[in-house]
Amino acid sequence: MRLSLDLEDATAVAEAVRAAVPPPAGTTTAQRCLLGVVAEATLRGGGSADTAVGYARAALADTDAVTDWSMLSAATVLRVAGHPAEAMSVLDRAVEAFAHNGDSLARCRSLVQRALVHMSLGDLGRATQDASTAVRAVRDGGWSLPRAVVLLAWLSVQTGHLAKAGQLLDEVDAEQIRHRTPVYREYLRAAGWLAYLRDDVDHAVELMSACADEILATGLSDPGTLPTWTDIVHVLTLTGHDASGAVEEVDRLAKLWPSREAVAHSLLARGFATPGLAALDLLRLAAEGFAAVPSVVQQARAELQLGRRWLAAGRPAPPAGTCAPRSNWRCAPATGCSPTRPASCWSVPEGGCRRSRAGTDWPCSRRASAGSSSWPRPGRRTGPSPTTSSSRCGPSRCT
Repeated sequence: MRLSLDLEDATAVAEAVRAAVPPPAGTTTAQRCLLGVVAEATLRGGGSADTAVGYARAALADTDAVTDWSMLSAATVLRVAGHPAEAMSVLDRAVEAFAHNGDSLARCRSLVQRALVHMSLGDLGRATQDASTAVRAVRDGGWSLPRAVVLLAWLSVQTGHLAKAGQLLDEVDAEQIRHRTPVYREYLRAAGWLAYLRDDVDHAVELMSACADEILATGLSDPGTLPTWTDIVHVLTLTGHDASGAVEEVDRLAKLWPSREAVAHSLLARGFATPGLAALDLLRLAAEGFAAVPSVVQQARAELQLGRRWLAAGRPAPPAGTCAPRSNWRCAPATGCSPTRPASCWSVPEGGCRRSRAGTDWPCSRRASAGSSSWPRPGRRTGPSPTTSSSRCGPSRCT
């Protein structure tokens, strides 16, 4: 296996998954790099979680060794497998080491990975700080690191900075990143939510459907796509479309790597797609699962949906101060909730997150291929929507 393998290239990863063999013990720098690459290839191919984590930890066994290949790939595996503290420890060490030895590009890549860990834990402030630092360094260095720009755009969408998100997405040439499936799918997810928040519902559905196509076309079973699939389910259900195919994909991936976070995503996706009070147990269990990670933004997202379903059924609101007793309210800017404004967690914002143009039900295909998709196809654009004002709420605020 080539150590220069581009793990963002879906074709290269698919070939690596087919050709992967157990690597030797990580006693040299090259062997540690190989362990890291095989660990991430095992993840992206939906291989054994225990095997991938074992490779990742072996790649990191020498704490004095500093290589971006072994450290960043291993941290990715640990994050997705539900070991965020281990991943954060590795990335803290990587950021410091690469700053010390002057490898600015490796430091930027490490900052992006650390931002992903912060984001998965719900600390959007620190995630935005790391992503912003990476983007500034990329611009100063004249490098091409679209993942940093796309990540900062996605964080801007989540924190309500829509104009900034649109500007960042406009910087990205979508055609040049199509082969980089992890980056391209995140671009489509961010652009899809941005379109929804700008009231361009048809384009939002188109972008999320394209995102699903891109993931499925790889033929891989990457558990790292679970959060993206959950957002696909959310937008499709918000706009009145059938999300059953996407829900099936979430369930399938969660069974491959059944971390607490993966199981919670499965419950949340099914909660989004289940009508009425039948969703209450699913959403309650999802909130408890995210609380155990902890993933506070996703927890608040599940609790918010739970409360809205409860009120929509005509049930009484809880007493003031009891909106979401388990939540860590550092996520308040992203959710619209705070312990001093509990009613905002349970009410539908004026202007209506519930507004949608529910039209024809398009059946979702679990195994759609690019070019012959049966996902919703209202339009043909692939970039972000033109800037318009909107009263819609963000990903963690919508019903």
